[in-house]
Amino acid sequence: MKKWIVPSILIAVMAVGTFLTISCQSKVASLVSPAEKVTRPEFEEEVIEQRLRLEMQGAQLGLALEEHDKRRVAFNETVERKRDELDAQDKKMAGLIDIVQTVSLQAANGTVNPTGILTLGISTLAGVLLGALGIKRPGDVTPDVAKKREDDSWDEATEVATKNVKANP
Repeated sequence: MKKWIVPSILIAVMAVGTFLTISCQSKVASLVSPAEKVTRPEFEEEVIEQRLRLEMQGAQLGLALEEHDKRRVAFNETVERKRDELDAQDKKMAGLIDIVQTVSLQAANGTVNPTGILTLGISTLAGVLLGALGIKRPGDVTPDVAKKREDDSWDEATEVATKNVKANP
């Protein structure tokens, strides 16, 4: 019986070692829940899921960045349009000041023409009133109208292109 003790112990150690090797897989802390341990296949599943999640977040950030760029461009266009409006108003005001200076100089020199002043006053007053009321001359195109025309032509071109793509797949 003593001769079988050593081989029995070796067989038992090998059986336990084989059991431990097969049944005890390597584990690592989870990417999702670091307190939890996961096996290699579970870890690889988490890697795939997390990569997909990061790709989706990247796509969403890309869309958000495009939207931000569109808003920035629209803001800059609005700023330029408003500056143009201010420049036009300043130009009108400078014209009025020039008229007043001219009349003042003529009055100081004694060369004032009452008919000229009356005509000048009426045309200036009419221009100021029409501008204050927002009435434009037939040929005037404001920045808002120009932008609307541009947007309308862009919309029409987009509609035509969409119809052509749908008609010719």
